[in-house]
Amino acid sequence: GYTHQGWLDWNNGLFYVNDEGDERSGSVDSTTTYVFDVSDIYNPVLVSAFTNGVRSIDHNLVFRDGFVFEANYMSGLRIYDARLDPIAPVEVGYVDTYPAADANQFNGAWGVYAGLPSGTILVGDIDGGLFVIDPADAMTLPPDAFALAAPADAAFVLPAVDDLSWEPSYAAVSTALVVSADPTLANPVVDVGLEPADTSFPIADLGLATCATWYWGLTAHNLNGDTDSEIRSFSIGAVGDLVADGTVDAADLRRFKRLAQVGNLVADLDGNGVIDAADRAIVIGNQGVVCP
Repeated sequence: GYTHQGWLDWNNGLFYVNDEGDERSGSVDSTTTYVFDVSDIYNPVLVSAFTNGVRSIDHNLVFRDGFVFEANYMSGLRIYDARLDPIAPVEVGYVDTYPAADANQFNGAWGVYAGLPSGTILVGDIDGGLFVIDPADAMTLPPDAFALAAPADAAFVLPAVDDLSWEPSYAAVSTALVVSADPTLANPVVDVGLEPADTSFPIADLGLATCATWYWGLTAHNLNGDTDSEIRSFSIGAVGDLVADGTVDAADLRRFKRLAQVGNLVADLDGNGVIDAADRAIVIGNQGVVCP
């Protein structure tokens, strides 16, 4: 590796460093910053590493007022919020001083200075010269809303195979998934915290009642505020609604037979780990049930 510079978070006894060699050599897939616990200066310990998923090489960095400012060559200035979790900062803003590419090459932002009383950030770029940057938006704005992906609004779902899924929120440091029988998400039956990098959750793990319509959404959080996603609905049919259309009928019995033939446990309707006559009886017994 090639680590020649870092910055100390005095309050937490943490030291943030970059390695110019790891991205270049391919030992990591994306821009990676390392966090050492140096509270015992004679026994520093690597406690974490964080990344933003970009391929560029990282160079110099500065820590100030709970934020890490990095000059990361071809991906420019990157700003991370370390206030909520100092060993897992989240990127909350950037200025791409070298927009031509984000490769692991030695072009672009080389140096960063964050010591001005105004809070203005200075970035030296090998190709583009001096950049004078106001970081206020990155440091004060709430995160972007999560974009819900699936299921489509008002769709019927099959809990055994379907997930709730969404696109990531930029600048979120924590996430809440909320499910309710109320279209406004009041009185939620599920309110679970997730990691910002999570992009799906199995519907089967929500423990929701069948033959019902449910509403769901996500809240993105950082220390500047919360941002709510849109609210969507999905419906769960009766047990045995294997084609997820709200009705248990002959189509479900045909699908049960196909699933059973290949041993697909979606057909294990009583959840005992075996596909047998009892599961077939559930489909037959619920013929004609319409939900919700």
